[in-house]
Amino acid sequence: MRLKQEIIEAIKAAVDDLGTQKALADISGVSCKNINKYINGGVKTIRSEAWQKLLPHIAPYFQIAPTTAKTLHDTVLCAENIAKSVEKIEKDNINYWERVTQKLAELNVDILDISTSAILSYWGGMTQSQRYELLAQAAEIYEKKR
Repeated sequence: MRLKQEIIEAIKAAVDDLGTQKALADISGVSCKNINKYINGGVKTIRSEAWQKLLPHIAPYFQIAPTTAKTLHDTVLCAENIAKSVEKIEKDNINYWERVTQKLAELNVDILDISTSAILSYWGGMTQSQRYELLAQAAEIYEKKR
């Protein structure tokens, strides 16, 4: 991405507020050498990875609305990160339901049973502590039936 003057000014303001270029480097994960280059005109562009690391730390220092900072490239990167996160969550959810189904099968619970189906339909919206409570109650009922 092209290193525009308002971005350079925001980096300078962050450095001034933090005291040193090293302080900004430490909190952002961008090297001190690169921060120095951005401030002193040693480069004309900023890599996407460095931009993503710096933006949260320099955003408060923009003198104008940072619309120039939100390029189509940044939007695409953001969308890709969201898609990866959603994909991971969906995969984890599938693995989780596979484990729940397997555990129910081990306990000889008929998944087609109406009450079990009702429980599973509410399961997705429950917090972890609510799920533990439900399972504890189910275990008590199961033990009483034995």
